[in-house]
Amino acid sequence: MSADHCSIFYDRRKGWAITEKGKDKPSSNGTYIFLKSLRQMQDHMPSDLIPLHEGMVLSFVNYEVRIKFESKNHDEKSVIQKQADDFFKTRENQFELSKQMSQPPQSLG
Repeated sequence: MSADHCSIFYDRRKGWAITEKGKDKPSSNGTYIFLKSLRQMQDHMPSDLIPLHEGMVLSFVNYEVRIKFESKNHDEKSVIQKQADDFFKTRENQFELSKQMSQPPQSLG
């Protein structure tokens, strides 16, 4: 399974969308949005910009993601943003600690 299947992004005019285009390389197993022709699958042709809609199911190799849009007020968004910031700060600290522990000890002399 590839680490980079697709990109999901938000455009103010078009809403939420998904695409495989613009990646450095296509995912090895593909991200199949709607049904591709056999040729598209064999040639690893990327899925183009596809608008996301409520209830849509994105299928990957061993999991599926079901799209559900929920409106959030300002306070709810602030809480979610703080949780995300805390999560990534913790991950960054873990990564730095891991790097430090993998370096050889400094000589004292």
